Amino acid sequence: MLPTAQYPFTCIRYVGGIIVASAGPNIYTFSTTDGHKISTWPEDKSSVSNEAETNEDSAERSEGPPEKRRKISPTSAENKPTNAWQPVPRKPCAVAFSSDGYTLICADKGGDVFSMPLLPGESGEFELVSRTRKFTKPAANPLVVHSKRNLNSLRQQLSQKIPEITPAAPTAKRDVLSGQVSTLTDMVYAVVPSSTSASGSNAYILTADRDEQIRVSRGPPQTHVIEAYCLGHESFISTLCIPSTLPHLLVTGGGDDSIFVWDWRNGQILHKVSILPEGKDQIVVRGIWAVEITGSSLVAIFVAIDGSRELLSFVLEANGLIAPQDSIQASGNILDVASIDENDSILVSVDSCHEPGSIKDWRSNSDETLVLVEEYIVRLQDGKLVLDRAASQVVNYINKQGTANILAGVDESSWPKSQKAFSERLYGLHNLRKRPTKDPK
Repeated sequence: MLPTAQYPFTCIRYVGGIIVASAGPNIYTFSTTDGHKISTWPEDKSSVSNEAETNEDSAERSEGPPEKRRKISPTSAENKPTNAWQPVPRKPCAVAFSSDGYTLICADKGGDVFSMPLLPGESGEFELVSRTRKFTKPAANPLVVHSKRNLNSLRQQLSQKIPEITPAAPTAKRDVLSGQVSTLTDMVYAVVPSSTSASGSNAYILTADRDEQIRVSRGPPQTHVIEAYCLGHESFISTLCIPSTLPHLLVTGGGDDSIFVWDWRNGQILHKVSILPEGKDQIVVRGIWAVEITGSSLVAIFVAIDGSRELLSFVLEANGLIAPQDSIQASGNILDVASIDENDSILVSVDSCHEPGSIKDWRSNSDETLVLVEEYIVRLQDGKLVLDRAASQVVNYINKQGTANILAGVDESSWPKSQKAFSERLYGLHNLRKRPTKDPK
């Protein structure tokens, strides 16, 4: 294990000319002009002076004066900086924006889908609500309890002192849209043209869960109306993908050996293709991404398998037919993919800590050049999807700046424990797979 191992980018997005990426406890923003780091959240005070020097050097390469460069935070909208963060009562598994862009729609692992305001109110703060901790006295009394054992238990309960009632930690005010019993794994917010109005559109919320089903509900305020179920997966579903140019189609994957293409409004499977590599018994789909192909009505679909360096590629047609294409091999296990439409390229986030193809073994070669991101040009040639590795100055500079050290502040004797904990957090999707039930006989 390398003591200098750095956090990989577990999530990467391209937003309004800025690359936003999360690595470990930090969120970074990078310029797409030259790749210099714009900001880090939370800000590391010990490196303020170093960042200032870096910004001075990068200012010479950037267009416009430094004071006009944009700085965003994860909760900003329209590039408006804000430091307001909303505490939520449970663990979110997916977040989406509403049609107007001013409301967050969040799904948590507990099974609820709820909405919250994206920006604070006129006071500059979010409205928080607190739940009072309740203490309930026993409803029984000694006259109705007859056994000696139960009577002693009741006396102990009655003798307990009533604790002081303290409010629970406040959470952001939220409107619950829907609820499910099963554990939610992903959620998407879809908007499709209305079949009854030429200028109107209909919104839907699609949720996937551990129980192999996808539920299609109407968007707010009619989320209680369930339009359809997409049934066909035999294992848990880990990811949903709706191409922006083909909003009537849905591509899904999870613990099955195949990915599915759906007409989700009718709950029908249109196509199914196996992605199980040779020599593997089980796989877990980490992510599915849809990318527009310039000058074509086709859509490129990219699929990453958890703990694999291979990026599978497909071409999706409007009728739901999906055709496999040549895959590529990244320098490390693929974690996330982001599309840059202006460059007809994709950014691929790779795991720089683990050995390619492994979710437990860490790299030990200190001479290897740190690679956090790779860029590929996406193009269609003779009806085939082609991915060319790009020698990008932006990507090279992002890799050169790196992220935070995973083992910073950790005693050397605790390195194996920290290594194991990080690996389990990074590659935990397989825990969604249900264990086979034992025959009682």
